[in-house]
Amino acid sequence: MIINYNPLLMMLWKVDHNIMIISNFSHWGDNENQLITRAKQLRLNSEKIALMNLQTTTSRQESLLSDEIIELWAKSEQIDYVINYMVGDYEQQFGLENLFRGIQKNLHADQVVMNSDFLINNQIISEKFLNKTFGSRAVHLIPTITEGSMIAKLTAALHKGKVEEYYQLTGGYFSYQGIIDQGKQVGRKINYPTTNVKVSPNFVLKQGVYATINWLTTQETPILGMSCYWINSDGDYLIETNLFDFNQDLYHQAIRTEFVAYLRDLCVVENLDELKVLLKNDEVNSRKKLTGKQNDK
Repeated sequence: MIINYNPLLMMLWKVDHNIMIISNFSHWGDNENQLITRAKQLRLNSEKIALMNLQTTTSRQESLLSDEIIELWAKSEQIDYVINYMVGDYEQQFGLENLFRGIQKNLHADQVVMNSDFLINNQIISEKFLNKTFGSRAVHLIPTITEGSMIAKLTAALHKGKVEEYYQLTGGYFSYQGIIDQGKQVGRKINYPTTNVKVSPNFVLKQGVYATINWLTTQETPILGMSCYWINSDGDYLIETNLFDFNQDLYHQAIRTEFVAYLRDLCVVENLDELKVLLKNDEVNSRKKLTGKQNDK
């Protein structure tokens, strides 16, 4: 069961009493595996296990694993609940302690398992407070260990643009979700309009052109396309995507782009005619790579 938790929403969350594992699971490695192992050791009778993927805006932009892959891995570990939570306005207004009170009250966490040095907004939550909220026997703080070989393999694959290798390792596509900004609209002049999404300079993917599958909040089915990750003349790090057989105004909407296959390196063109020929070739190659992929989703 997936829950996008927002403590500001006055609603009842259908969650049974559980052991809550808290970490940034977008970098799920050996450290997170040790937390899960500990939670399973602590489980009493039919007590549920919940995984909270707790992220900041910055860590969200630098995610190595998408929510979909985290869900997939959680199922393989027989985790009962996956809870996504973005640290933001609530903590600024009410403080971190209220966040944990809400986890205990609203999400029925009877025990909590997390790293002793886990940072939330550059703060370590007080062990004394956790003991007061959950009870000293229900708080299990474990030293952080290194991420391990899987994280290293995934990072190396993405640095080289090997998104197909990434898929084989994780069972899902590397993806990024962001808000569409208005670009310079050069593509419209040659019938290749694009969506533009700014990413962090620390974005892990190799720059280049990719065959992609794209999800819009306004569409029930995915849209095939091709995406270019590059740095424009203004110094912005961008994912620029041409959606095949689709032409609507999408400014300020959310888009999630899944990188299916690497097509080519970046190159310089002399004029719009050269660019149009290059993009047409990219479209042909992308459609070939994506044949049958849309129906697999």
